[in-house]
Amino acid sequence: MSKSITDNQKACLRKAGYTENELKDLTVKQASSVLHYVGRNNWKRPTPAQVETIAAEEMKAEEQAYKKAVPLARIPSSEEVDRLTKDMGPTAEYAFEEGMGTLEYVVNDGTEDPRRQDRALCMLRVACSLREWDKVLETIGVPRVAARRQMQLAAKADSNLLYA
Repeated sequence: MSKSITDNQKACLRKAGYTENELKDLTVKQASSVLHYVGRNNWKRPTPAQVETIAAEEMKAEEQAYKKAVPLARIPSSEEVDRLTKDMGPTAEYAFEEGMGTLEYVVNDGTEDPRRQDRALCMLRVACSLREWDKVLETIGVPRVAARRQMQLAAKADSNLLYA
C-alpha cells in the first residue's frame, strides 16, 4: 500500500488548481511527479499539451545525457581484430566476427545512437573470455560499466539475448 500524499504536497497542488477530489487517490510518488510538472509550469496547473511538451523536453535532455555518458564504440582496425582473436577457437572467433560486424554496422549507420550498440556488445561478450573482454572494451573505447549497463538493457528488452 502506497502512502497518501503529505499535507504540504496537498497544499501546493491546491494552490496550483487541483481539487480535493483529484488529490484523494494520489500516492506520494504520483504527487511528487505532478509537483515536478507544476514547478516547471510556474506553479500553475499545466494543460495536457504543456505536460507533453515538458515530458518531451525531459526525454530529449535524458537522451543527450545518455549520449554523453555512453560513448559510441570505435571500430578497431583489422590488425587490432587479429590481435584480439589470435587466441580464440574457431567458434568463438566466428561469434566475435559476427558481433564486430553488427557493431560496425551500427556505428557506420550514421545514427550515432549508442543505445543501438547494446546487442553487438552482448554478441561480443559471449564470444570472449573475461581477459579478452577487457581488451575488447579498451580497443573499442567503451568503459566496462557503460558496456555492462547497455548489455543489461539489451537483455531486458530481448529475453533471448545472452551475455555473461
